[in-house]
Amino acid sequence: MIIANPMYDTSFKFLMEDEEVAKIIISTIIGAKVTSLEAKPQERTIWYDLLSSSGGEERERQAEKLSIVRVDFKAKIVLAGGVEKSLGIEVQKVRGEGDVDRFRRYLSDALKVSPPPLLLGKKAKKAKRVAKSSLVSSLVRPPVSSLAVPHYSIHLLGSGYEDLYPGEPILYIRPEIYADVHFRRRLSGTVDFVELLHHSACIVSVNSLSDSVRADVGGLLSLFNQRHLLPGSPTVLDLPEGYVFSSPDSEFYPVVRRLRKAADSPEVRRSLEAEEDYWVKELLTMQRRVYNESVIAEQESVIAEQESALAKKDTVIAEKESALAEQASVIADQASALADQSREMEKLREEMERLRRELGKKKK
Repeated sequence: MIIANPMYDTSFKFLMEDEEVAKIIISTIIGAKVTSLEAKPQERTIWYDLLSSSGGEERERQAEKLSIVRVDFKAKIVLAGGVEKSLGIEVQKVRGEGDVDRFRRYLSDALKVSPPPLLLGKKAKKAKRVAKSSLVSSLVRPPVSSLAVPHYSIHLLGSGYEDLYPGEPILYIRPEIYADVHFRRRLSGTVDFVELLHHSACIVSVNSLSDSVRADVGGLLSLFNQRHLLPGSPTVLDLPEGYVFSSPDSEFYPVVRRLRKAADSPEVRRSLEAEEDYWVKELLTMQRRVYNESVIAEQESVIAEQESALAKKDTVIAEKESALAEQASVIADQASALADQSREMEKLREEMERLRRELGKKKK
């Protein structure tokens, strides 16, 4: 059975645009029934030029819009005991390494609250009392729950994240409250202030998943398993014959059906091909950049070594010049001393000659 590869942004967006499918995926991953779901897709657009041939070697450029998507939801879920709770849910996925900055940036955006500041505890209660007895009730800030909701992030990670926790492809993270620095006294329950400052998350290493036939999160996410890549066609997956969730009676059949619809859609397939071309182009660009940076780094290393060798030679030359200068100074001192000796000897000769002349005069 051929389905669109949900690790591609085009397929992922197409998949999550279906409310029934999105409810199934989110409910299964977070382990709570989603009763209502309001999608708020956050898209960024990449402009990619597809080249098409026309009239022999003449080439015509066509601008194609390629959407790279991450999806936010405002959901209502039912907890154990039938308690209903509002939750902000963010679903992101990345095909390869290097996109963690995108996760961080989108998470920061998702946690921003545009309404006025929150009023907590006694201030919120006082504001409510003022609102009941004042004509300016419309100016009073609403209670905490209407301004912000707890956040839950779901991250579907592709290649490069297989070794986060070897043998554990699905990780769950949630904030806990402790009353001591050594994390021994864990407190039960939670409060709005903590829930709004910290968030829970599910992190999935897709390439570490194994096929599962159980109707649980492992079974659902097996649909993302890249082991089912169709040779030569990375934009689609080839599910094995008799795949358990391909039956209309299966809990996850709507997900399979949606991905099959994506694979059968000429428009979606064309977008998938454009996306693949884009990423191949990006990969080649990145490889060239890495290669060029490697060559430049190697050249800089060679230049640095040569400069170091030249610096050592300069040091040796400077030392030799210093030694020669010292020798020249010694020679100059010796020459000066010899000159002094010569002058003294010349004086002695002159004195001896004078004495010889005086002695000759006396003899006469």
